[in-house]
Amino acid sequence: FLLTSAFLLAVFSFSSSHVVNAQKRGGDRKLAIGFVSIPPVDRTANAPKDSDATARLLIQKLKEYKVPATGFLQGGMISDGEKFFPVRANIARMWIDAGFELGLGGFQHIGLYHTPVDDYIANIEKNERVAKQLIGENGFAPRYFSYPYLNTGKTVVDKSKVEAWLTS
Repeated sequence: FLLTSAFLLAVFSFSSSHVVNAQKRGGDRKLAIGFVSIPPVDRTANAPKDSDATARLLIQKLKEYKVPATGFLQGGMISDGEKFFPVRANIARMWIDAGFELGLGGFQHIGLYHTPVDDYIANIEKNERVAKQLIGENGFAPRYFSYPYLNTGKTVVDKSKVEAWLTS
């Protein structure tokens, strides 16, 4: 996340345009950026109070250049399933308050290939509960899901079961 953020901030900082335009040569092409982990992955037990500085700057630049973005929430980064980790949860709230979309991942970043489908779905359900707790039952209707490692399972049957649950 930090490397990607640094790259995007550099691109935005040196751009002469005030709007990112991915619609060159006509047509109806658009640019959207997805961030796999909102908040940024922080491996420390207690995130420092200023750990939101990169997120604040990234949000500022995305808004300044009118770049639509979706952040995929990994609930295990903001909560233990019962209580929120304040600094990390506030980064996710900042993202939402800035008007960016929140997508869904798993509570933990586990791959479907090595996880039984029922356990995988339970992991997504746990993350959905955390997301609803973060932004309220009525305010959470995710349109996007991010498969960790872009892995959709060992078989088409596994993938179909997960997708059937996602669309239910």
